[in-house]
Amino acid sequence: MDAKIYEIFPLDIQLDKDQSTAALEIKEHMMNQYGIVHGGVITLFADTLMGEHAKQFYDDHTAVVTGQMNTYFINPAQSSSLYAEAHFIKKGRSNIVIECSVFADEKKVTHFNAIFHPVSKLK
Repeated sequence: MDAKIYEIFPLDIQLDKDQSTAALEIKEHMMNQYGIVHGGVITLFADTLMGEHAKQFYDDHTAVVTGQMNTYFINPAQSSSLYAEAHFIKKGRSNIVIECSVFADEKKVTHFNAIFHPVSKLK
């Protein structure tokens, strides 16, 4: 995982064929004006985990991109860290469907369904 995003958004990702997980330590600049983790931070966290989960099954010449993502904010994330779990719903040749749940202090705060597409890597 050598993408530039990890320089400013350090994630602890554990990849597994069945279910991948990630943890994120929350910093003050990731909070919104109400003292909860900003929804954009949670979405970036989940999208990154799901993308890494999807691309582990392809060769080095293939990337995966997000085609569609549904987001369900369930509870406010008021915690010093987040934890996420991602797993496949369907893995096809042109569409990969992944589901991801994000937790704060063992409470589910957000749920995602996303479709990813494998593409040739750009140089």
